[in-house]
Amino acid sequence: MAWGLKKSSMSMGRFFKELPEHVGQKVIMAAAIIWAFAAVMGVYTSIKTQNMIELRKELQEVEALTPLVPSLKNVEVSRDALEDFMKRAKKSYRNINFRMDNSTIIIAANSTRHFAEFRESIGYIQNGARQNGGNAWHVSVEKLCIGRECDEEHKLIAALNITKVLLEKPT
Repeated sequence: MAWGLKKSSMSMGRFFKELPEHVGQKVIMAAAIIWAFAAVMGVYTSIKTQNMIELRKELQEVEALTPLVPSLKNVEVSRDALEDFMKRAKKSYRNINFRMDNSTIIIAANSTRHFAEFRESIGYIQNGARQNGGNAWHVSVEKLCIGRECDEEHKLIAALNITKVLLEKPT
């Protein structure tokens, strides 16, 4: 067995000695340059891979530190809830006209003499929505006109858009 290894190593040595005669110096130099380039590219790739692994680890740490924040979403209030709310308001404010258009309540009065009641009815809806059945309602003023700014029929008009605020779980 030892004789076979010795003979094969001698064959390999003889092969490398005779290689320049069979192939030529230029081909050997080209092969050496290609192998050197491959080795440099291997080292470069290894370094870049290590950098990418470190960056990924840092990114995961930053994502772990980012807090989950819930989001707010406005949705329309059910028509039945708005109608019930308007019925209660009509009982309290007899000189004010209440009408509903989708999720908007329109408050109107025929004369500016009813301004105090008109103002209170707006306050009833805006501030009293929680106490009067509108839990988590968001009331925004779409239109507000007083006196000559309004149409001929009504001298006081307010259009209040009512939506419900939902808190959605963070994702």
